Order: sequence, then structure tokens, then C-alpha cells
Amino acid sequence: MTDFTRREIKTRFMELLSEKNLDKITVKELADVCGISRNTFYYHYHDIFEVLEEIFQCEIMKVVEAEKRYGSLKEAFLMATKFAQDNRAAMLHVHQSTKKTFFKNYLIRVSDKIIKEYIYQQAECLEVDESDINLLTVFYKYGLLGILKEWIDSGLQGGKEEVIDRMAFILEGNVRNSLRKISSK
Repeated sequence: MTDFTRREIKTRFMELLSEKNLDKITVKELADVCGISRNTFYYHYHDIFEVLEEIFQCEIMKVVEAEKRYGSLKEAFLMATKFAQDNRAAMLHVHQSTKKTFFKNYLIRVSDKIIKEYIYQQAECLEVDESDINLLTVFYKYGLLGILKEWIDSGLQGGKEEVIDRMAFILEGNVRNSLRKISSK
């Protein structure tokens, strides 16, 4: 019953978040929509923000557990933005709230995991120091985050995929070339 209730709270919370700003959602409203008492809500979560953090953490774990091999930089970038794309209205409502750092931190963490995994894949059979992998991860992660910031600031309106397509086309092969340079020094 506990798992069911937590899932129901998260599902209904995302539905509410798709309709309104995070700052406007109350525990009472969420409990009512779930058909539970406020006490039941507080048995499972301290506040609304803990629900949001758990949702983001679950999404990050999906990325980590997938152990996906990315065939291209574009594929890695698109995977990093999938949850935001699939939940466009909800993420915009988080971004427009006083707690927009929740969304920003989620994007940083998921981008770091996906980009680092892509770079590790590109580093196969090369002798590359961990500090160099971390440096390349930071570089590409913040490039992606810059694109995402522009996309979010535009209200999550189209254009993200076109920009990612173009950026990936321009940068494709650069990660592997950089890693080759590093390994031959």
C-alpha cells in the first residue's frame, strides 16, 4: 500500500504540475486529488518539494541503470533532455517557480551522467586520465546546458532538436579526437 500511495502521489503531482506553477500547488490540493488525507501525505513526504526531488531522483536512476550505449553525441544530448521534453509543461512550471533550482540541478545531474557515459564509451581502448574525462564532461555538459537554458527561457518552444542536431553535427568526432590527443601525450 505504501508504494502504491507514493506512486499515486507522484502521478497526481505531475498532473497538477502540468496544469499550474509549482508555487501554486498545495499539500491539501494534492491530497484531495489523490483521495488521501493530509496526514497520509505527511506520512510519506515532508512537503511538495520532497515529492519533486524524488521524481527527479527516480529519473536520474533510470538514466544510470539503463547503462545505455550512445551511438552519437546527438543521441546522448537527446537522452539528457528526454524527461524535460516529455513533461514540457510541468518542467516549465517548475522553472517559473521560486524553486527553479530543482529543475536546474536535475538537468546538471542527468547531463553529467549521460555525457560522462558517452565520453567513457569514446575513450574505450585509449589510455586517458580520469581528470581529462572529467574536464571533457564539464565542457560538453555545460554546452548542452547552455542550449537547454535558451530552450527553457523560450518557454520550451521548439527549436531544441534543431539546435542539438546542428551542434552534434558540428561536434561529432571531436570527443574521440580530443581523447586520442590526450592519450598520445
